[in-house]
Amino acid sequence: MKTPLFCLVAGLLSTAPSGPAWCQNARQRLEALQERVRIDSNDAVVHYQLGAEYFRQKKWDEAERSWRLAISLAPQYAEPILGLAVLPERRYDNRWGQLLRQHGEAYVDSMMHESMRLLQRAFVTDPMVDLSILGEFKQPRAIIDNGRLIITLDSWWMADLERGINDLRTGRNTEAYERMEKILGDARVRKDRTDAPGFLLWHHGLAAARTGHMDQAAYDFAVLTGRGIARERSDDGGWLPNDTNAYRFLMALMNFMGGKLPEAIAGFRRTLEFDVGLFQSDVQLARIYETVGHWDDAIREREQAVTVNPEDPTLLIDLGSTLMKAGRLDRAQEVLDQAVEAAPRDPRASLSLSLVAMQRGDSLGARSAIETARVRLAQLNEAH
Repeated sequence: MKTPLFCLVAGLLSTAPSGPAWCQNARQRLEALQERVRIDSNDAVVHYQLGAEYFRQKKWDEAERSWRLAISLAPQYAEPILGLAVLPERRYDNRWGQLLRQHGEAYVDSMMHESMRLLQRAFVTDPMVDLSILGEFKQPRAIIDNGRLIITLDSWWMADLERGINDLRTGRNTEAYERMEKILGDARVRKDRTDAPGFLLWHHGLAAARTGHMDQAAYDFAVLTGRGIARERSDDGGWLPNDTNAYRFLMALMNFMGGKLPEAIAGFRRTLEFDVGLFQSDVQLARIYETVGHWDDAIREREQAVTVNPEDPTLLIDLGSTLMKAGRLDRAQEVLDQAVEAAPRDPRASLSLSLVAMQRGDSLGARSAIETARVRLAQLNEAH
């Protein structure tokens, strides 16, 4: 099996603490989260937190169920997607040989490809996703980068990178960025950084984005995109085809977040040329067009996102909201009525409907929409 960079991002892992005190605290944390879920079964964040606690306690099936439920409630919630991506690595730690013997290489390959797909989806959904579920990064004996094996035991930069990655995973973003900047600023690295390992550029790009250095983050992902293109042309390295487009997407997103709208629009358009199914590009384009008041373009991108990913009702809510902002109230109400039926657990649809009614001067309709949302959510909680 060949391993792309996105899979290497999950290189972990730390072991959970043990002992009676920890067990007692873990039991209390689990019971508290289970009670919170019972009180509000529609809170995706609580379902994610419950899954994370199951994960820490090695209750793999329960963690998976909680995270899948969180995603069903909030399909654009990146944290549970990332959790599902790294779950197999923790679940089958040190047992890959056994799995290969029992199920064959095709089975394990399929599992790993699904993990990579979810890992990519998590970062495309939200590059600022909370990384704490990854646990402590342990320096690997070797990594694969740019289609070749790099032995890291003697790499002068690896110890600092290990500390930087762990800073990143624990939310110490400034420290992470400064550590990685120190590596990339070393005289042994080219000034254009094109010889830097992709593993380093990836994490530096994440740290740069989280500390507001959007130009630097865009540059890191641009270098990774270029490498991906070269690798695809040479048919070397075994990366998944969408990896390059994911880097391209992240480069465009960093440009958007850095205020470079023309570059961002061009970048998102380019990603769609390679993968029309990358609806996140349509979502981001819609946000850009809303920012500059190009409502027809924004609505078109929202509609395209719904067409590409019709199973995600939150995209209907976003479309209805854009229509409302554009003053297309009849169409907004029609779309939001659909959203209420498709996403009964999401109160945003009914709340948006109430705003549409208020803009029309229909105070009775606004109150009705809010009350419908309240009653429906109460019924769903009771059913749960």
